[in-house]
Amino acid sequence: MAKEGEGKKNFVEKNFIKFLSAHGKSVVTVKDDDIVKVHVHTLTPGNMLNYAQQFGEFVTITIENMSEEHRNIEQGHKATDYNLNPKEENKEQNEPKKDMGLVCVSSGAGLDEMFKELGADVIVSGGQTMNPSTEDFVNAIKKVNAKHVILLPNNSNIVMAASQACDVMEGSDVSAMVVPSKTILQGMSSAMMYNPDGEFMDVYEEMKDALKNVKSGSVTYSIKDTDIDGVHITKGFYMSMKDKNIVSCVKDKLEALYDLIDSLIKNDSSILTVILGEDISKEEEAKINDTLMDKYGSDIDIDIKRGDQPVYSFLVGVE
Repeated sequence: MAKEGEGKKNFVEKNFIKFLSAHGKSVVTVKDDDIVKVHVHTLTPGNMLNYAQQFGEFVTITIENMSEEHRNIEQGHKATDYNLNPKEENKEQNEPKKDMGLVCVSSGAGLDEMFKELGADVIVSGGQTMNPSTEDFVNAIKKVNAKHVILLPNNSNIVMAASQACDVMEGSDVSAMVVPSKTILQGMSSAMMYNPDGEFMDVYEEMKDALKNVKSGSVTYSIKDTDIDGVHITKGFYMSMKDKNIVSCVKDKLEALYDLIDSLIKNDSSILTVILGEDISKEEEAKINDTLMDKYGSDIDIDIKRGDQPVYSFLVGVE
């Protein structure tokens, strides 16, 4: 991880990726404010570190021998059950591989079902406090039992582990690639483009392009009093967040939702999706539906779904 620093060269992500791609492969970069998370597969890690340090100081550095990692995982680690029927435990040994499969990270029964309906073969449980490991993704890839597998991590903190799993699978009979979805709503928009009967790279590119069309946000409760970016946060109040920026912090969760939606919707917006958390009652759901239909119903399509996810009362996406 490199943090952009004072007295350093100006960071241009496009140029940065171009250099990494010329000297390595499996390049993934995730930029969050002044932090740039980088994953790259290379035989010359020193060159990569020297180049990156021109733009900032390192927060965390991890260098692993992926050949050794692949060998360790191959030596009999038992696969975990990922919402699959136990009878399918050894499916990859008993059945021929299909052409393409999809792995999605999700948290909440409703969200799990949505991703399954969109074509997910394997659901990996994960969330803000439960991030899947590289080995979790490797085992999930194997569970799919396909020649080509697409991973949707749906969380910026998980993209690197998913990318590393794809590196581990290199040299095997499975080609795995990551669509770097940072949020659940990005993942859903991407999964809608999934076509298991299409050409693998065409499908991958379409799913990746779909990420650009989504603006995401969330509402959660505060666990302590603090101040963030000039906004006072009160313990027990509800924070609405857009791209990791605080939009508002208020006592009422529905008010926080409406603040968030107002900040996301623009003149060219056409679709509003709201995913309800496990703490939202049927009465609140009905009230939200009425309020949003009255305010936005004549201008955009509104889709309210029950995701039953923990921690986040609402996940919101606007396209």
